[in-house]
Amino acid sequence: MNAEARTDVLMSAEWLTAAQLSELAGFSGQNASAQPNKWKRDGKIFAVRQQGNDYYPGYALDADARYRPLKGLAPILKRFGNDLEDWDIAIWFASVNSFLGGVRPMDILKSDPDRVLAAAQDEIDGVLHG
Repeated sequence: MNAEARTDVLMSAEWLTAAQLSELAGFSGQNASAQPNKWKRDGKIFAVRQQGNDYYPGYALDADARYRPLKGLAPILKRFGNDLEDWDIAIWFASVNSFLGGVRPMDILKSDPDRVLAAAQDEIDGVLHG
């Protein structure tokens, strides 16, 4: 993946370190960053690695639920399984999607996760059969 695509992804949304996410979510203590890392291990959110740090997408968090991962994200990540790397997933969310009528998946993840899930399935079908 080229550096320009990664830069575009990072510029397209707010990205948070585990420490920043922990602070927003109200976690405190010596190892407050453990919870975002657990969410990532559990497939509830993804993060991209940049300069030795994980960065979590702000669009994947529900501010109304104390900055927990949006419930609609986990099924999408499960659908991607091992077919896409984290950077590929980030690029997919930030890219205009013809299946979604020219909308970026990250822009409707909160409001219409089922459509984003269908678009993810379309992406996987294309990767597997294309």
